[in-house]
Amino acid sequence: MSKKSKDRKISLCMLVCNEEEFLERCLKSVKGLYDELIIVDTGSVDKSIKVAKKYGAKVIEVKWRDDFAWARNVGLKEATGDWILILDPDEMVAKKDIPRIKELTKKEGIMVWQIPTRNYTNNSFVSNFIPNKGEYPEEKGYRGHVISIKTRLFRNKIGLKFEGIIHEMIDYQAFRSKLEGRKTDIPVHHPPEEKVKRKGLSKAFFMISLCEKKVEEDPKDGQAWWEMGAVQHSMGLTKSALKSMRKAIKLGNVNPNYLFVVAMVLKKLERDEESQRYFEKAICLMNPELTHVKEEYKKLAL
Repeated sequence: MSKKSKDRKISLCMLVCNEEEFLERCLKSVKGLYDELIIVDTGSVDKSIKVAKKYGAKVIEVKWRDDFAWARNVGLKEATGDWILILDPDEMVAKKDIPRIKELTKKEGIMVWQIPTRNYTNNSFVSNFIPNKGEYPEEKGYRGHVISIKTRLFRNKIGLKFEGIIHEMIDYQAFRSKLEGRKTDIPVHHPPEEKVKRKGLSKAFFMISLCEKKVEEDPKDGQAWWEMGAVQHSMGLTKSALKSMRKAIKLGNVNPNYLFVVAMVLKKLERDEESQRYFEKAICLMNPELTHVKEEYKKLAL
């Protein structure tokens, strides 16, 4: 292997606002992983910037524009490393995995890496719950986790940008560009119930304002409608949540987990017959080989 392949540098890019409570924990966990730290601060009034500079960060202060993708992309423009790694302040990387992540950058031909996030929880009834096995000290205090996967590590200077004013991702553009990518089993660790602090706005109202903006920009975006419904449900706006979720499904955002959620919302509204219909359709999608048991599963109208 050439010397050049051994010396590929990593720029860690982060988005921060009032995160001093978690930022130091995150940066301690990744010490030795990155060669450059780029932090975009969108208006912290706590000690976040001081903590970032303590770890050698280049801090870019910007005025918040209600657009997560835009803010992320400000940081990407400043990155000079061969690879870019994306983390949030309330996340961590296990010390034993730092060398493994560095090795990913030495794989020839790979442009993007999708990395799993372990979202820790004590709720074993949540969909896709995986019990912890004691593999990492970060598991301590939690019964299990739920995995979400997205692109977090990718080559710099290939034109990739984040998309989505909320729940922003690189994956959309990477997929359209048909870039060579791989999935790794090296996890990022995300403890539960970390608070996002926004001056003058609760997290829920802040998030719903961004969901509304995303829906307004593209009313045919099923994922945007689902995100709106999820936030409305978390705020106790059950009827509004149901309307948004149904809109998402009508626009083609259909998978078993979503249908189970709608079934639960309908149950809460005491609409048991409709709830059962969504539940059965979800079972049908998960186990198509069972649809012969109830032929009407195939004909359920949502």
